Amino acid sequence: MRFEAEGHVRNSSQQQVYEIVRDRLVDLVPYLDNVSVIEELSREPRNNGQHVLNRWRADPGQVPAVARKFIKPEMLEWLDHADWSDKDHWVDWRIESARLKGMYSCSGRNQIVVDGDGVRIRIQGELTVDPKKIPGVPSFLVKRVLPAIEKCPRGGSVASADSIADAMVQCPPPRWTGHGGARTMTSRKSVLCRNPSAGEGRFAG
Repeated sequence: MRFEAEGHVRNSSQQQVYEIVRDRLVDLVPYLDNVSVIEELSREPRNNGQHVLNRWRADPGQVPAVARKFIKPEMLEWLDHADWSDKDHWVDWRIESARLKGMYSCSGRNQIVVDGDGVRIRIQGELTVDPKKIPGVPSFLVKRVLPAIEKCPRGGSVASADSIADAMVQCPPPRWTGHGGARTMTSRKSVLCRNPSAGEGRFAG
């Protein structure tokens, strides 16, 4: 299954949006659709950027009622391996189930591109689920449960576009500063102003 999505942030620079998506996803979680937790597990410098490993957890409330009996908590978590290219303002990513290895494969690229007076977050990805590796689901019910399983990693990926653009409108992100390899956070008020158009935001300063 191939998928793509876009989100638009108005009156913002490519570098500003890129750094927020690369470094501040955790701060945007309360405003993201379909996602309840993002935990940064590691961050390593690379030749042209950074390699970041995040653990995501989908919102259990997004699972359709017909599938809740079979969708276990471990199916709602995934690891996001992201290779960021600071020069090109894109990230190549690969997602895998955090606990059920081989249940699905999902990979793609997010691009932060200049678009008029703002920036677009563009996503392209591909997801493949192996029905034989879905635990605890009778074969005759797999087709009914499969869409809910596909929605977790795919929905999390798509959140990186439209939902993140909207989240950046609602959540004034903190300013991160590094000290000796560690990151500290100081509050920053009025960074983003709300725009009545869903999925659009602008920087206030």
